[in-house]
Amino acid sequence: MSRTKLYFSFFSLVFAIWSCGTHKGSATNSTSEVEKELFQRWKLDYGMANGQKINGMPGSPNNDYQFEKDGTYLLFNADGTFMTGTWKYNREDKIIITKRDDGVINGRVKLLGLDSLVLMPPTNNPGEDIGLVFYYVPI
Repeated sequence: MSRTKLYFSFFSLVFAIWSCGTHKGSATNSTSEVEKELFQRWKLDYGMANGQKINGMPGSPNNDYQFEKDGTYLLFNADGTFMTGTWKYNREDKIIITKRDDGVINGRVKLLGLDSLVLMPPTNNPGEDIGLVFYYVPI
């Protein structure tokens, strides 16, 4: 085998190994990529529809979220019972997707801060903005 073919084969192999390692999936439950502030209980503070504050939003515990490090969450009802689901961090879009246990997406966490969490309800088109946003604060 000529020296040129040997170099070409070597560099092709190195490039293939490198490219396989850099194209990982875009969804993960890695808690290291999600702010630690997520892992607490959040109560619904208020909602906005097309720039207008929604009146009459249900109070805590109804619609409280509690995110767990194991990739699960609890969504509380007014009577203290709760529904369960899973969350995944989408590193490509930098959002957290929440799904009910039946696999239906029920929200997208767009912003997360020390004292605020912004959740948008699901849409049929992921890029679509329906003008509905819910703001949560930690309990």
